[in-house]
Amino acid sequence: IAATENELAEKKTRLLEPLLRNKRKHPNNDIRQMPEVEYLARRAPLVGTAQQIVDQIGSFTLRGVTNFVVDFPGSEKRESLRQFAERVLPVFNKER
Repeated sequence: IAATENELAEKKTRLLEPLLRNKRKHPNNDIRQMPEVEYLARRAPLVGTAQQIVDQIGSFTLRGVTNFVVDFPGSEKRESLRQFAERVLPVFNKER
């Protein structure tokens, strides 16, 4: 979870570039040829501002997903967890 758009751009670069490197080296040609947008949509973590994360989770719930496993990798784990608890979870707790 990023607090600002600048922070979001930096996090996307840092978190998504390793996924794209894996795609380019993947042994399956179909995966190597897959458009990056599709590949990231299938494999990428949720990355965004709190509202963008709410929207992304919301799109999954509209498709029937009811359980999520969350993990906050990297050195910002504690801060990301705090933001998630304060700014994302309350949105979904209200919907119950």
